Amino acid sequence: MSFYENSFGSKKKLRQLSITDLFQPAQKKRCTSNKSERTSSDGIEMENKVGDGPQKVSVEQKSSETNNITQELSFEETNKQCNDHIERPQDKADGDTSDKLSQGSQDLVEAIIAEKSERCRKFLNQNIVEEDDAVSNSSIEMSLKPVTTPANKIKEDDTLLIYDSPDMFADTFPTPDFDLGIDSQPPDEDNSVKWKGMNKQDLKTAPDCLAPLPKLEQTKYHKVLFDTDYFDIGPPPPSHGTYIDAWDSVHVKLPCSPKNLFPKSGKGLTNRWELIENALFDDFSTVKKLETAIKSYNVRLNQPFNALDALVNDVFTESERNAFFKKTLPGMIKLALSLPSLITQPIPLLTAQRTRCLTLSQQQCACLLANAFFCTFPRRNSSNPDSEYANYPTINFNRLLIGKGSCRPIGHHVEKLKTLLHYFERVVNEMPSGAVTFERRALKDFPVWSKSPSKLCDVHVTSEGFIEDDGAGMLRVDFANKFIGGGVLSSGMVQEEILFVLFPELIVSRLFSEVMDDNECVFVTGAERFSNYTGYSNQFKYDGDHVDSNTRDTWRRKISYFAALDATYFSQPRNQYKAGSVRRELNKLYCGFQDAVNPDYAPAIATGNWGCGAFRGNPVFKALLQMMAAAAVCRDICYFTFGDTALMETIYDMHRFITSQDLGVDDLWKLLCQYNERRVLPLGQKMLPEDDDIFEFIKEIVCCYDDSTDNEEY
Repeated sequence: MSFYENSFGSKKKLRQLSITDLFQPAQKKRCTSNKSERTSSDGIEMENKVGDGPQKVSVEQKSSETNNITQELSFEETNKQCNDHIERPQDKADGDTSDKLSQGSQDLVEAIIAEKSERCRKFLNQNIVEEDDAVSNSSIEMSLKPVTTPANKIKEDDTLLIYDSPDMFADTFPTPDFDLGIDSQPPDEDNSVKWKGMNKQDLKTAPDCLAPLPKLEQTKYHKVLFDTDYFDIGPPPPSHGTYIDAWDSVHVKLPCSPKNLFPKSGKGLTNRWELIENALFDDFSTVKKLETAIKSYNVRLNQPFNALDALVNDVFTESERNAFFKKTLPGMIKLALSLPSLITQPIPLLTAQRTRCLTLSQQQCACLLANAFFCTFPRRNSSNPDSEYANYPTINFNRLLIGKGSCRPIGHHVEKLKTLLHYFERVVNEMPSGAVTFERRALKDFPVWSKSPSKLCDVHVTSEGFIEDDGAGMLRVDFANKFIGGGVLSSGMVQEEILFVLFPELIVSRLFSEVMDDNECVFVTGAERFSNYTGYSNQFKYDGDHVDSNTRDTWRRKISYFAALDATYFSQPRNQYKAGSVRRELNKLYCGFQDAVNPDYAPAIATGNWGCGAFRGNPVFKALLQMMAAAAVCRDICYFTFGDTALMETIYDMHRFITSQDLGVDDLWKLLCQYNERRVLPLGQKMLPEDDDIFEFIKEIVCCYDDSTDNEEY
């Protein structure tokens, strides 16, 4: 029996009968982790042992109809992956009649439910647009098919869409004041409360929740570039002893390829790798000399390396400058020029609409990043929309070295360069011996959201901390640009770019990951963190070394998980409420949240204001979508509001209200459609009022039906 059939109309009347909670339906899933004990925000310990048989819960019922009877009821588990739901009480053993409800009371409740169900269904389905209905253009956009955008249609010079990721800070929302009616928590008088909901310690986190991994081996869908049978100390050797070249449209065109040719004045074409070797085999003591060497094999580069010059000559101390030229830079050159001996297999491109995995050693990642610093990758400097790699992010560091990309001060680029050079200093001094896996996932099948019975899972909402610092052991959400990494190698410095400079191996994904479609996402497992930081955007500052204490799995990877999910940019924010837009965002989130291999062992999701800020999404609305998608895959959420206490309160209150009303994802979909129909579309081209709130609308609809039945007689 759905929410629309029972919950709205009968809630208050059943409360008067004091048997509301005894007759809640148990047909929809509500997810939970495998923890044996869960702690509520009220500090109450609750038993939640899945699969241990019946549980006993004491429920004190008070009403005139039931003469203040206290009953001890037994409940059955409905699903190993779902939370307990209260079912109809079963009769106790023969002879024990003192605690039974009277037959008349049971008949009365059944009559109420039967009569209310039809009334509620008619009331709530009025003006609701179902997911599969055909709707005119003036109404709700009902479909949004994933489309692979041709190379000549994507312009990487679009500053907002290409080089900026969504900002994780957004406008705050007032804390709603409402009465849940049952088990309501009194408002907090202590303003120092920094989190709400489930205790963070009770969330599923890796490595404790992980299932054993199979043996790492190369398959048709998983390319491994190092020797998987190597178990000694140190970085694993490459999988092949000699270099194998591939200069085609489905592999990365490496700078060491014999087919990488370069026009040389008066001599026709010459091998570009030989030019690179000759240019970098030198003792560099100034930025200008290094700049000249890099430009000797990059004919398109004609601007000075202002950002690198400012870092080395103005920011570095004398000892830091000497260390850079005498140790770090020579080590980077040696690492870059070892490309033919470290990358001996062709690197496949992770192209659109193909699910593929690629695993490299951390040494191989460092080699590729060193080549990116020296701008050696061929055909990757052009911003022409018709160029060969127009559908791929940039990978060479030329924009970063120059300080180009926006009107932001050059110090913005300097701090980013300083953070990345610290990474190179670390790997030159001691090469890590782990591995990193890059996976591109393209899904074809998604839930029918208007028919999904899943219930919201648990949530921990906090105004303290950050995803990169406090999301360890969870699936960290990268608020991604559709060109993964966004502006990390140019002007951007918001959530995604910060992640990519703290975990530089994430940047390697830009080498081979095509622009993401609406049904795709990119996962990175095993990236190691090397730096600390302070500030955000233009205030970002490198803040010293970071030692990543995460353990490694049996594939040599750090226990570190990232899901790159690109939200939609809305030039008109009202368009985010259209059914097609809502479906697109839910499908994108579902693609990133799903763990098809080991769903029972998937850790919680560390996320925040995804798709807000620069992408103009409503934070409360986007939080609700993330909770709906997480419910569909049965995963808890750790939500960071980045210092916004009011938003923390609103998200927690919304989650608590929805779960108290027993709303499923299908119910929420219909309510979102109603919101678009009743609040957004009537405004036409006008903006929504600032005080308009999706959560307030949900409460209004829920309470409206309750109020409409208050005066009915039975």
